[in-house]
Amino acid sequence: MSLTEKVRKITKVGKNGAVVEFCNGFGIAYEKRSRTVENVVIDDNGFVDGTNRVEANTLSYLVLGPSIDCGINRSLGPEREGKFSESFERYLQKPVTSAQKKHAELEKTIESCYDSIVKPLQIEKFARRQWKEIALNVAAFAGLTAIWPIAAPTAMISYYFMNPSQAANALGTAIILAPLALPQVIYHSIAELINPTKTAYRVQNKKALSKTKSYDAAALIFKYDDRGTPKQFDTYSIVLPDGLSLYDGKKQARQANTIYCSEGRQVYAHKEKFNDFKSAKWFFKIDQDVKAQLYGTINERDALIERFYEFERSISKEEHYALIKVTGGLK
Repeated sequence: MSLTEKVRKITKVGKNGAVVEFCNGFGIAYEKRSRTVENVVIDDNGFVDGTNRVEANTLSYLVLGPSIDCGINRSLGPEREGKFSESFERYLQKPVTSAQKKHAELEKTIESCYDSIVKPLQIEKFARRQWKEIALNVAAFAGLTAIWPIAAPTAMISYYFMNPSQAANALGTAIILAPLALPQVIYHSIAELINPTKTAYRVQNKKALSKTKSYDAAALIFKYDDRGTPKQFDTYSIVLPDGLSLYDGKKQARQANTIYCSEGRQVYAHKEKFNDFKSAKWFFKIDQDVKAQLYGTINERDALIERFYEFERSISKEEHYALIKVTGGLK
């Protein structure tokens, strides 16, 4: 059966765009755009005789994966990379195929399982004061206040009467002008005390944690934070015995072949190359029914992604042109 016979639905987008969805739930987005091409004109003697501008059409496509941040815009012309109009890109920022909607549902289930797993820990985000920075500012303020009455006159005498070296000049100038910076130092220290600029996390229910490794539990990992403790840590992930890592982060989005982090939430669930569970220090019990649901959902999601890659590899250039005809052609 040819790909054109597997078409389930065709959705026209604007004047020059279309999304073709197939029986397997995947789809392909097409858009035709006109552009001006400047050609070099060669005379009969082989010399450049100016340029002329010609209107040309470009046909771009995107094989729509399960996730909206998946795929690369391609061109059916000589260009390798395709470009969509801004309005068409905006249209593709939401799930438009059955596979994308199913993938979004699976991601929501993974998110729900993650929330159930970490709920007993009662992880809280809080404002963290930069005590080290405050201490340095206070020490600088105290030191300059103590030495300035003596150091400043000495520096002035050295600067104006003793013809010191350039380095000494610079040092003397710094000492003389140091008091001008003190109000700023004081301001930043007070501001940090009143309204901390950094945030961190802490485990409120410390009784849920144990240092005893158990293979029916999960590990709390302080990712990229060697000094992290249950009382304070910057980032964290949950790792299961087989190395499955769960991380609560920003949702990825794609626009014009650029991947960026959007404001949406996404729980990333994948196996790490190195199993952090083996070297973990903190563990906590998890609901085994939730764990089974999590693994079942991840397996379903991964199978959907694998089917997409097989589908993407099977599409030929000739089939793209045949599908464009099925859409009724793009103006």
